[in-house]
Amino acid sequence: MTPTLHKPRRPKTRLLAPHLEQTATPTISDLAVPQVTGLPAPPSDGPPIPNEVDIEIARHNGSSLAVDATRERLQAAKFSPTPSLSQIIEELTRENGRLRRELAFRHRLDRLGHDLHDEAGYIIERLRMALINFRQGQKDIETEFRTN
Repeated sequence: MTPTLHKPRRPKTRLLAPHLEQTATPTISDLAVPQVTGLPAPPSDGPPIPNEVDIEIARHNGSSLAVDATRERLQAAKFSPTPSLSQIIEELTRENGRLRRELAFRHRLDRLGHDLHDEAGYIIERLRMALINFRQGQKDIETEFRTN
């Protein structure tokens, strides 16, 4: 009999990293993310250096700290007109709506994925039981015909 492997469920609550659970109030150094190997370390006195992900974000007219802090973007920002408060509110409202739609999309996909996982687990269990029953029946038949 083979053990059934189950995909671990995501926890409902957020867990803190072990080094953050020890102190009541984390400091800035506790929250520091370790440097990923293979990527250049940002200079300590300047903005981060754009990596491959930042470049891809910029290609799609997106924004990240590393992209926005490039010399070209900083120079362009000096000469771009400052939007009015109503324009800012309108843009943020559009962005909020887009993010809400994206969140609804992700939630529906997540529910669908959970349903698929549950259904597949049920089918796997049924197949496992069918295989066990088949093997037991096969042993019973072999035992019956050997003794006769």
